[in-house]
Amino acid sequence: MMKSVITVCIVVNIALLFISCQVRAPYVAGYYNLVNEQTVFIETVDTAKAAGCVEAGLVKGEASEVCEMLMQSLPDIHGKYVGTGTFIRHEGKIRVLTAEHVCFPDEVPDTVERGTVVIQVEKTTEITVASGKFRAEAKIIKKDKSLDLCILELSEQPLVRTPVFSLYSPKRGDFVFYGGAPYGMISENFMLVYDGYYSGKMHNNMIFSLPCASGASGSSIRNEKNEIISMVQKVHTGFNHICYGVSTEALRDFVFGKESSKSLLK
Repeated sequence: MMKSVITVCIVVNIALLFISCQVRAPYVAGYYNLVNEQTVFIETVDTAKAAGCVEAGLVKGEASEVCEMLMQSLPDIHGKYVGTGTFIRHEGKIRVLTAEHVCFPDEVPDTVERGTVVIQVEKTTEITVASGKFRAEAKIIKKDKSLDLCILELSEQPLVRTPVFSLYSPKRGDFVFYGGAPYGMISENFMLVYDGYYSGKMHNNMIFSLPCASGASGSSIRNEKNEIISMVQKVHTGFNHICYGVSTEALRDFVFGKESSKSLLK
């Protein structure tokens, strides 16, 4: 009799363990198509070219042979950056929410100095948003470097359902997930989804036990109700299952404004 009881207990415990390991799967599966519809791939291309040149120490009116040579020979420099974003409804339009470092890499200096020569640099940026068969040009209408947040206006309006932003921050241990394009891996035929847990706060960042990588920046992190609570912004350089994101309140205030955000809580 004792052996039977022990056997039953073992079977029950194994069953409970299996259920506990699988219980979160329906949340992601149930929302996958909607998240896929709302997730976008962002490509930012910066072009930098020499716009002017000044050489110090010359007699007034004297032409600079060095500058003349440089202006003729310096090639344009192109940089390509990729990331993820989310279609949102903002001020009555469908726009894209992403990370500021995705939409505005800002890796090109305004001037380059070499000895007595100063070269002025002119930079142009082209941003393209793609989701399934939808493709549009985009421009920055709002950004915040300190929060690492950016909103893009689109040249065309997509026919998509937009997500809901959570009114409340998650609790430690809460289940979270995101769909994104790590290393640019996304297409019409697939979208990668990762899940994990909210672990707490460090300084002004929310910390998540989530796999993250370059290209996933800008992905919206969601709770089990599919509400946006944060964004993939940084990953720990030593362990890519530690992910950093903006706070729920700061994200909501950025998108809707502080006063509008407060009114949602009433």
